[in-house]
Amino acid sequence: FPSGHSTNSAITFGALPVYCKKGKVLKVLAFLLPFMVGTSRFMLGVHYPTDVLCGWLMGACFLFGISFLQKRVSRRYLHMVLFLIACLGYFFCTTTDYYSSLGIMAGTFLAYPMEEKFVKFENTGHPFWMILRVLGGFCVYVGLNNILKLPFSKEFLDSATVGAYLIRTLRYAIVMFVALAIYPMLFKLEHKIPFFRGNKAEKRA
Repeated sequence: FPSGHSTNSAITFGALPVYCKKGKVLKVLAFLLPFMVGTSRFMLGVHYPTDVLCGWLMGACFLFGISFLQKRVSRRYLHMVLFLIACLGYFFCTTTDYYSSLGIMAGTFLAYPMEEKFVKFENTGHPFWMILRVLGGFCVYVGLNNILKLPFSKEFLDSATVGAYLIRTLRYAIVMFVALAIYPMLFKLEHKIPFFRGNKAEKRA
């Protein structure tokens, strides 16, 4: 209690119409997908309906609460406070998912200012580069994650110790920082390739 799947689905899919205010389809998905995820939890017998209802409620409160604060509090301070609150789990969480998520949060928050100052990400309307960017990001994520495991034994990484949890958090933080703040710098090279530049010129014309 509550249902973590229901909470996460309400936050993830509920964010679609909140942050991407285009089209009615997103609004439908924002309700339909969390409903499907939540009902599947008690239909599978892994949660009571009250667990699911509470999960949805928590997810909605968190989603709208953060959206409200983002409009009134500096992103830097908001991220700092959220991360410090999340760190409280170090005193009682024993699942590896928590430490992975904490690392992802840390890496993402650290990448924001770096991306805004040096990367300045731009979308591409070219299907080839869209696919290549996604595949490249996947390779960076998987490759770097495995490279960072090499200095440690499998027994240590799988052990339920403070050291193993800390390394897991740092590993995911580094992976996310590189994926969001370093890897996108390569996208600027796309404009130097004649084929891509020609297509951009045609679109603008």
